[in-house]
Amino acid sequence: MTIHVAALYISPVKSLALQRVDRASVVKTGLQGDRQFFLVTDRNRLFTMREYGPLATVRATYALDPERLRIEFPDGVASEGAPAPGDPLTARFFGEYDVEAFETPGPWNDAFAKFIGMSVRLVRAAPKRAAVDVLPVSVLSAASVEELRRTSGEPSIDERRFRPNIYVSGAATPHEEDSWIDRSVRIGGRIGGAVIRVRMRDERCMVTTLNPDTGLRDLSTLTMIAGYRTDQSNEVNFGVYATVEQEGDIAVGDTVEPLS
Repeated sequence: MTIHVAALYISPVKSLALQRVDRASVVKTGLQGDRQFFLVTDRNRLFTMREYGPLATVRATYALDPERLRIEFPDGVASEGAPAPGDPLTARFFGEYDVEAFETPGPWNDAFAKFIGMSVRLVRAAPKRAAVDVLPVSVLSAASVEELRRTSGEPSIDERRFRPNIYVSGAATPHEEDSWIDRSVRIGGRIGGAVIRVRMRDERCMVTTLNPDTGLRDLSTLTMIAGYRTDQSNEVNFGVYATVEQEGDIAVGDTVEPLS
């Protein structure tokens, strides 16, 4: 069975609503425009859906030429402007590592503070960086999501809970993407397509328990995954992470070919 790209997702601002796109350019930092911006607290610590789930209801639109960022809140209020980089800063991610970034002055800071109820700032990742948790591209198969649905007895499970960049269909078995670890995977044709290198399983956190439309906790995904993926000692993995070997353009419907 041929594996295809079923959906592509980006989020210009980390932890805001996922955008489904028909095509994307794959660059070294991941899907172009994905997670270029993120929120920090007054102490320059990363602020995400882990701290405030309803960020999932805020939508960001990012255009490159000319550069424009629009933030739309669920009450209809929108903040828009050119995201010119300001002063440099170092942001702390998950209390474990630092990410170089720049302040992004604009109308969005006051809007976010009003929405969240505390002061946060929008910043942008330094050039050649993106605000990714581990590696720049995440991949998940529909077969894996279906297996989770089947073993849990849930009527349906939305793949957006897992915030994948590349969602694929046609895998012969659940978690077939795990077998791609340490292998290159071509997406699209030899000319113009992209090649990624799958590096590791994707260890999951509480964000997957949040409804992707409301940001409210409504499904015990971590317990459900651990309940049947018993080969994972002290981990809850679902999907895989990859780096980019060959930049290129990909689209929904493209073939996905693990290489020898």
